[in-house]
Amino acid sequence: MWIELTFVLALTLSSLPQILTGPTSLSSVKALTRASNQFSQKLYAQVALNRSISVYSPFSLHACLSMAYLGARTSTADQMKRTLQLIRVAAPHAAYKDLIKSLNAVPRVNVLIANGIWVNPNYPVKMQYQNVIVRQYFAEIDTIDLTAAGGPETPINSFVAEKTYNKIPDMLGPDSITNDTSSVLVSVLLFNATWNTPFDESLTTKGDFTRADGLNVQVDLMHQTTDLEFKQSAVENVDVVRLPFANQRLAFFVALPQTNSGLSALETMMASENTDIDVLFTGMSKVKVHLYLPRFRILASMSLKNALSKMGMPNAFQPVANFSGISVEPLVISDVFQRAVFEIRESGTAAAAVASSSLNAVTSLHVTDPPIVVRVDHQFMFFVRDDLSNQILFQGHVSDPSVSNLDIQ
Repeated sequence: MWIELTFVLALTLSSLPQILTGPTSLSSVKALTRASNQFSQKLYAQVALNRSISVYSPFSLHACLSMAYLGARTSTADQMKRTLQLIRVAAPHAAYKDLIKSLNAVPRVNVLIANGIWVNPNYPVKMQYQNVIVRQYFAEIDTIDLTAAGGPETPINSFVAEKTYNKIPDMLGPDSITNDTSSVLVSVLLFNATWNTPFDESLTTKGDFTRADGLNVQVDLMHQTTDLEFKQSAVENVDVVRLPFANQRLAFFVALPQTNSGLSALETMMASENTDIDVLFTGMSKVKVHLYLPRFRILASMSLKNALSKMGMPNAFQPVANFSGISVEPLVISDVFQRAVFEIRESGTAAAAVASSSLNAVTSLHVTDPPIVVRVDHQFMFFVRDDLSNQILFQGHVSDPSVSNLDIQ
């Protein structure tokens, strides 16, 4: 008999933290975040292309899969290592410990990373695996209550709902857990932050947004004039603007193609093996910007089994799977789910999935230079990024802000 091993990811948005003071720690964490960001671009190609909207948390997904990779062996481990881009990361689990500690400690923003593992009492998980999960990922461990009122999913859903302030109340649907479920791993990222310079609600007006098909839809365009980091890239044919949260270490980046139809070319370039995503966030200058940004909200629910199989780790979902580092019982991942809530508004960002220095080189233009108008009124990509570690916490795109729900089965 094969036993299901289910991985669940719950997400929520807003802002970010800081601890990575040691050079060795920061170096190892940056190797990890580079792997996570490379993984994110591969995933984007699977789940975001040709959709009106998308949002996901590469951090939450990569962390949850890394917890599974810890217990993988033989070809299952090899496939997961390549898919997670961990070939050049010497100690990923120790690096995750440093990164989680750092993010959970960011001041002036609400960032919560909570990991948990629920174990079927009939299929014991190895104590050594449990100890490492607790030590490196700060995971809470509990048993699956197969007799729980409302079903065995109820305690796990309560955990997720509590951590996300009820933004994601029903992570697992009925019958998600059966007697054959060995364990459930959950990684929750809650992010809630205010802008360093909030938008004035009285300046928000209706405006046109051009969709991929060339038709216009009416949206609420927030507006502010302030000093922001900005660049125009002739190489990527994209304008990039950085909106810092109150902490300054975390920021929301908009990558706006310079033509209405330029998103496809930008996405193709971002998914290329030769593209370093971090280049998108460097070489910026601080300038006076007239910014118009649509207010939007995205609810996303994704089943990622097919996407991850295509990305190079099919064995984890098949009877040949080897997770003998987790249990002596034969285990197989049934599916990987991620739910995300992402909202951009005048006060800041709220999302669930759920004094610092910037690593970007920033120069200042003379104060007499005329303001640059950045009107985000057509398709764009967006990122929430920790500029200390380079970790992308959330990534997505908007091609039609009138659409708010994304469901990938």
